[in-house]
Amino acid sequence: MNSKTATSAYPVTRARLIADLKEIATEAKKHGDLAAADEALELAWRIAEAEFENHTLQ
Repeated sequence: MNSKTATSAYPVTRARLIADLKEIATEAKKHGDLAAADEALELAWRIAEAEFENHTLQ
């Protein structure tokens, strides 16, 4: 595997995951499932926070 390609693709994958989790939270809220919405947003936040920490440490 080309490490340059894998490294550059990784943040895009993470960004897509965060966007998907936000969509899940929105849909869950529309259907009244606030626990699922909160969980999805919490996961999105944790992923974003980890991404920030990884960039800060480099």
